Amino acid sequence: MRMIQYSSARQHRLLALSAATAIAFAFFVLGALWHGYALLEKYPPDWTAFGWSRTAICAVTATLLFIGLKPGREIVRTGVLLPVEQAIFGRAFPAVMFVLLSAIVVLLAVPEILIETARQTQAVSIGTELILAVALLFMVLATRRAMTENRGNIFGIKGAIIIATMALAVGLTLAEEMSRGQHWLGFGVTDRFEGRLLGEANLRGLYTYLLEFVYYSAAVLLFVSLPYCLQKHPRSGSKGLSFYVPPRAFAIVGLPVCGLVFEDWNVIPYQIWFFLGLLIAADLAVSPFLHRLAYRIGAAVLALLLLSSQMVFLIQGPNMVDGHALSEIREFAIAIPVLVYASWLFAKTGYQPSRPKQIQWD
Repeated sequence: MRMIQYSSARQHRLLALSAATAIAFAFFVLGALWHGYALLEKYPPDWTAFGWSRTAICAVTATLLFIGLKPGREIVRTGVLLPVEQAIFGRAFPAVMFVLLSAIVVLLAVPEILIETARQTQAVSIGTELILAVALLFMVLATRRAMTENRGNIFGIKGAIIIATMALAVGLTLAEEMSRGQHWLGFGVTDRFEGRLLGEANLRGLYTYLLEFVYYSAAVLLFVSLPYCLQKHPRSGSKGLSFYVPPRAFAIVGLPVCGLVFEDWNVIPYQIWFFLGLLIAADLAVSPFLHRLAYRIGAAVLALLLLSSQMVFLIQGPNMVDGHALSEIREFAIAIPVLVYASWLFAKTGYQPSRPKQIQWD
């Protein structure tokens, strides 16, 4: 009977995911044919009847995605965190809340200076680069630990190789953020980069909208959706894969990457990510898997901040000198869960199950 119920629930989730994909694609085609909207082009927020219809459709699509992703009762994982996890997440929650609160205050009080703090070699950009640099260091140290402890192996692939690949990805991301050191070293760009949207010596300078879409969507997937839904089934036997899946509380740290949108608001996937983040935050606020009340309160606070900040961005956004400033702040918000995950993985590779008062990492 349980197997039948599990199979039925799985079919319902697949149906919800399929319906969400079909609805989003159909509405994009409708907008492209009737209004000439491109998928990733940036326009001022559309407050016409069609724009409101797009927002409603995106909310429905996000709800279907949420239904498809929401873990069922058969998916379990302990909500008890190790002390080191509590220390990591306890510092990360206030940090991501501060990011959203700061963006709200600056945009309401002095919106004209937002772009100045977000430009290359300025506070936000430097902060992003420093955070990614520290994350890279943790990844390298975790790789070394995985080599000595022989942990995190999947399908015969050594954990050290997997973590080293993650470290390479973080290193490439850092190089992109630094534009290969263009702004620090003061060199110009080649003819290939001249006239591009950002004028920076990186891949994003060549394919700005596409690379931003891939980067932001990957952040939502890796830092919000997967930690929320990809928890270990008690009979799945996926011990190797679950080694790399952080606790569900990690999704709270990634919630801000679902927002911080102004000039991208008309892009259908970004609206879907925003509403999906809201639904996940609301569910985490009442989740029985988060054993500490402080974590559930943190999820509720971030849900309110995500909603209120997005309203401020859409209303006050025209007062900004350059709407791209919010994109830079979103990249800062992405760097935080990268660091949190890297430090969590570093701690996990050095964890000794034989220690007193052990709690299985699952």
